[in-house]
Amino acid sequence: MPNSPHHEAVPIAVEPVIPQSDLNGQEALLSQRVDELEIRLSYLDDLVDTLNAVIAQQDRQLQDLQHQLRLLYQRLEAAAGAEADIAPFDPASDIPPHY
Repeated sequence: MPNSPHHEAVPIAVEPVIPQSDLNGQEALLSQRVDELEIRLSYLDDLVDTLNAVIAQQDRQLQDLQHQLRLLYQRLEAAAGAEADIAPFDPASDIPPHY
């Protein structure tokens, strides 16, 4: 008795039937896409490692250049202190003779 309160119709989900040849094609396509993504990821990992090495090298170079600049400033200050009796050059008052 289908209309009795004790027997309710339960909907059954039916998945579409996909032919085996289509499943193999889909699996092959997914496998190919995963392979391509893994290859791209590998290249990106290599690129990140390369960029990290370049940044580390540039950081060392920048630190070396900053150290050299500090040394040059120290030498300039020491030279300026030793030559305190020499007047600084003033382009407005020290016009060359050919003017």
